[in-house]
Amino acid sequence: MNKKIDPKSKKITLVFGGKEIMPEEIELLKSQLKKYNLQTASVEIKQGFAYLSNNNNKVENEQLSQLTMALEVKEKQEKQLQLKLDSINTGQKLNKQIYTELKAQYPALKSAILQQSYVLSESAGSKQTFLVLLSIPARVSLQQKAKIENWLKVRLNQQNINLIFQ
Repeated sequence: MNKKIDPKSKKITLVFGGKEIMPEEIELLKSQLKKYNLQTASVEIKQGFAYLSNNNNKVENEQLSQLTMALEVKEKQEKQLQLKLDSINTGQKLNKQIYTELKAQYPALKSAILQQSYVLSESAGSKQTFLVLLSIPARVSLQQKAKIENWLKVRLNQQNINLIFQ
């Protein structure tokens, strides 16, 4: 956000307003000074916006408030997006695992579509379900269909399964 270089006193002051810089990273930065022939210079790193609060300038304090609020909003958005991404990744991993387990039980299984969904109707409104479409070229008996459906209910912890064979 801000930098101050004082060549007379050989001091570099950096003000950083983002995420916290870890002490190891600061030390790494300081160790890089010799590459630029600045090994005798000192580096001071100020993190966050605390340095602005020491200043009584109303405009800068207002900027501090606005920047702080903007960062908080962005961090909340980032966390929400990360939660959604984690949920999607977890669902994909679960689907791959279920396919692998089904394939081990039924080697004739060619492909599967597994999707959490909703059944919509005028009378019942909307009801959560798990839609499962299995592509098995061999004929599947009613007993095997019931066995697969019961296994899916337990494995997915979902009582409402729409199982379709292709």
